[in-house]
Amino acid sequence: MEAWKPPPGTGVTTLTAGEHWDIVSGPASMSPPYVSNAFEHVAHILHAAQDQCTWLIPLGGTAAPRTPDPFYWAEISRYIAPLPHGTVIDLPHASRTDAEHDPRWVVAPKDQGSVAYVADPRWLVGDLAVATLHLGRPAERCEACPEPIWPEDRVSVVIPARPSGRVAHLATVHRACAERHDLKTPVTDADWAEVGL
Repeated sequence: MEAWKPPPGTGVTTLTAGEHWDIVSGPASMSPPYVSNAFEHVAHILHAAQDQCTWLIPLGGTAAPRTPDPFYWAEISRYIAPLPHGTVIDLPHASRTDAEHDPRWVVAPKDQGSVAYVADPRWLVGDLAVATLHLGRPAERCEACPEPIWPEDRVSVVIPARPSGRVAHLATVHRACAERHDLKTPVTDADWAEVGL
């Protein structure tokens, strides 16, 4: 089966998220670091007037099993988000790649001969994680809930020993999770000794 390509020419049509592809989007400032650092580069749409970069992925691409761990998308969710199904975007035609066009396809110089337009989400999530580093740190996992923790909301706490034999350990959680579960932040030498530090 031949890989999907946009219509030929330099025109613009529309594409609706969720009809044929899922679409993930981030700020336009991600385009240069993505092009420079992507391991598995695919073309993306740069719409400078809307401060937006978009990538096409197969339907369901941000969920398992297409992604080894859906949390990988959560780690960059402050910067990259799937567009809701039904969202309409401008779709540049295949030859609309010159900088004076907006929107346009951005293709890495090394890929000019064979351009891929639909990303494999297993590679894309990692490449976008690198491209978002200039925007800020990725989220971490909370050990008390499934939501990502951003740097300004994280706290290290002692998870107490369990009767089952699991030893006390240091964990990173949301401040609200620490309060909800009455988890304490190590302060005294005894607190640190409890987790073996």
